[in-house]
Amino acid sequence: MDLPTFLLQFPEFGSVPDPQLTQFLAASASRIDPSVFGAQFDQANGYLAAHMLVCSPYGQSARMESKSGPDGEQSSTYYYEYKRILRAVTVGRGRIA
Repeated sequence: MDLPTFLLQFPEFGSVPDPQLTQFLAASASRIDPSVFGAQFDQANGYLAAHMLVCSPYGQSARMESKSGPDGEQSSTYYYEYKRILRAVTVGRGRIA
């Protein structure tokens, strides 16, 4: 996902400087496999980057909500959507309900 598309889909991150957004998008892209996500790669990348932003000082200073689960893993509404896409491409053979 490129930066303009990310900001169009997630305008709530418009106050984060572009270089930081670019870094979060790159970090997210490096954690997911394009061959697994296929056509859903950009969406998964955007939601994972948004989740990472929420868990960062940028999201915390904007009072965006993330929660820690029982295993210490942080979660957010963006992470839930990322996980839904992941389930769809790995179990549902690419269909997103």
